[in-house]
Amino acid sequence: MVNEFKGNTIKIENNEVMPIPKIEVRREKGIELLVGFLAEQKQPPEDNDEAMEWIALTYTHPEWKEEVLNKIKKDKSFIKDPEELYEKTISSLKEYEKNAPVFDVDDEIKKREEMLPKYKEQITKSIEYFRPNIKTSNIKEVVIIPCDKLLPRVETGRGIDIGNTNFIMSHTKNPDNFDHEFLHGLINPITEKFTEYFESEKQRKKIFEFTNGGIEGYGDYPVSILNEEIIQTYNIHIKKSRLMVKNKLRKRLISFYKGYENDKKADKSLSFEKYFLDNYKKILE
Repeated sequence: MVNEFKGNTIKIENNEVMPIPKIEVRREKGIELLVGFLAEQKQPPEDNDEAMEWIALTYTHPEWKEEVLNKIKKDKSFIKDPEELYEKTISSLKEYEKNAPVFDVDDEIKKREEMLPKYKEQITKSIEYFRPNIKTSNIKEVVIIPCDKLLPRVETGRGIDIGNTNFIMSHTKNPDNFDHEFLHGLINPITEKFTEYFESEKQRKKIFEFTNGGIEGYGDYPVSILNEEIIQTYNIHIKKSRLMVKNKLRKRLISFYKGYENDKKADKSLSFEKYFLDNYKKILE
């Protein structure tokens, strides 16, 4: 007999909203080395690249090692030996550094520092809309990594959460992607609480059915697909009101957001997490 997911066991302790975090532009040597190292590999490691990025951040922050290893064990359970991956990655980066090219990012750093008021405005709007609970998302610092020369395409990016720090890699020519990566730090901790429900056989089938077979690059991970669709729906259809809807799940999420906005008119203190807790079944049912 399959145990039924009990959403009513999930509690929200209080309504304290996460404050606006400190924002800074900062180079991360480990990330720069990893990008160069992976570019030289004839066969890049399958499914390990994200975990290797987390490890790369400890290259100059060894105090994060234990936290990163625990994060890999929790979020990348298919990696059988996180310690081995850690040691191999750090060793490879040390070897690669001996002859690594030097990235000149001074102009980009200056440009991003001039953009800091805009970044703060974007973060503030996201916090005001979603009202993240400090017990669920407690981002105290956002570190923007100069990455225009590191990213393979303007459309790509990455958000990495280590402790209370949110690292964002997003091209200067793609401000929407900055919002996207920051929002993963608000949305992912909410949906993680509902993993058992959304990864049940019934809901898993619906997520793949409603997204026409899933999203390229997200494999067989329904909660990751859901996170991506929640954030894309906000960025494309809620924030910008674009009408062309990509799939059935996105259409349902637009209705979900509209329900949240309507309820928020009556209760100004309502958070997205509280609305999600009370209405998560409406997304797929």
